[in-house]
Amino acid sequence: MLRLLMMTAFIYTSSLMAADTGLARSYVSEDAITIAKGLEDLNADPVLLSVVVDVNSHFATKCRKVASPHELAMNPIVDELVDLKRTKNETPYQEGISRQSCSQLEN
Repeated sequence: MLRLLMMTAFIYTSSLMAADTGLARSYVSEDAITIAKGLEDLNADPVLLSVVVDVNSHFATKCRKVASPHELAMNPIVDELVDLKRTKNETPYQEGISRQSCSQLEN
């Protein structure tokens, strides 16, 4: 739950920063609310929720965009990351997240 609140706050803060810097795509509070509601549905599996938050955090930092939590949850790459996280393979898990590209958000 704490990660959910932190991610929502991060997205909201990003929206303010994006608006101030005049970026073409900015986050608005409605986006943060939608993402928070989507994450709430994923609470049944805390590991999946954690991976979705980590991947979206990576996308927010690298691409200045985020993906729908449900779209990420259905992504086969996220399934692989969940397996790595469950086996506590932290290095391959972090490498897997860092290999995610912005082009995945456009598909």
